[in-house]
Amino acid sequence: MEEKSFFRKLDSFVCDFQAETVPEEYRYYLLNYLAVTSSGAKENAVSIAAKYAECENPGAFQPLGRDEKLSAAGCVRTDCFSSAIQAYDDIHFATTAHPCGPVASALLGIARTQKVTLDEFLEALMIGMEAECRTGVLLFTNGSKGWYTTSVCGVIGAAAGCARLLKLDRIQTENALALAASYISGNRGTHGAMAGSWMPAIAAEKGYEAARLASLGFTCSASSFEGKMGMVNLVTDHPAYEEALKGLGETLTSREVSCKPYPYGFISFGVLECLSQLKPHRDIEEVTLEVSDRVALLGKNPYPSTMYEGFVSLAYIAARALLDPVNLYQPLSERIELSEEEKDLIAKIRIVPLSSYSDDMARVTVKETQGSETVFCDQPSGSSKKPMTKDQVIRKAKALGLSEKLISLIEDPSSGNMILTFRDNRLTIE
Repeated sequence: MEEKSFFRKLDSFVCDFQAETVPEEYRYYLLNYLAVTSSGAKENAVSIAAKYAECENPGAFQPLGRDEKLSAAGCVRTDCFSSAIQAYDDIHFATTAHPCGPVASALLGIARTQKVTLDEFLEALMIGMEAECRTGVLLFTNGSKGWYTTSVCGVIGAAAGCARLLKLDRIQTENALALAASYISGNRGTHGAMAGSWMPAIAAEKGYEAARLASLGFTCSASSFEGKMGMVNLVTDHPAYEEALKGLGETLTSREVSCKPYPYGFISFGVLECLSQLKPHRDIEEVTLEVSDRVALLGKNPYPSTMYEGFVSLAYIAARALLDPVNLYQPLSERIELSEEEKDLIAKIRIVPLSSYSDDMARVTVKETQGSETVFCDQPSGSSKKPMTKDQVIRKAKALGLSEKLISLIEDPSSGNMILTFRDNRLTIE
């Protein structure tokens, strides 16, 4: 595989790819994004970031769901942070990236400053998400050095989507993608704190910036992407060129993205699916969670103190759901203070690792004084082979407070020529 082949072909894809119609999945990715961003905007972590931006990046625009007046770039960063903070966004299982947040946030930055139709937005969203997922396949198929996939690939996706929406020419697009590659950052050590959701926000802002600079004539060497000292060689010793290029321009791997049905890390989805099928239990003596070795390892902390720890705490998640099934779908509080009832139930939960299980598989057994119940799951909702349906995404969006008018307009193919506008820090389509 010749050097720079991926970069050149990605550049061509971003500039030239034409779909007769944008697949409907991207409408529901946008709906999911808007719902989780509006919900996440209320979090304290986002307030901290927005207050900082108000001091350092003041402007005329408001982030989604907030009142601060920021620059367009400040809104991009804040919106993406809001979209990620509750771990309720989306996932591309082949790369573990969360593709929509960085791309949609960057595109909304452009929509704040010029007229953008819904069709134009959805096309750019498709292009950006595909660029992000393809870059993830290239860099992370053969292992990672601890880089955070979404922040590394999200900056490429955001730049690609913005380049398409801004109608950059081939040279400008090349400069945007190369500059975006020079901005990569974020490691998995940030997980477990606010910074874990901040890395994608930086990616969104820098992808937006790369495209904006390129549109004004700013240049960056293509070697920043695939050269000896460039992104690809820094991130991985074994880039998966063949896999990343397979079907590029013919099939869309980003159509395999699934929105999250639960506001938790995806390692918990098998357990959560089992819990959703259980009948109510009250006199519980013991709960057994049988999961894969990796899920058991990642979910072993039974007593989280923050929502960032709670996202992957299997025992805590199970206890909440057993005490009230509504908790399966409710975002966590930033500070977790365990009730005595939760502590008592957590103490009765055993996690059993099974090497024969995949990460999607789980078996939950609840034993009580009058008997026991066991539920097995091998393909939970939200998994790669069972993504959320459009109806499920719509129900989720409504539950998180997204307006029914906005939902119906985004769903409606005939609304494509309508303009995305912002009124009172809410996105509208007119």
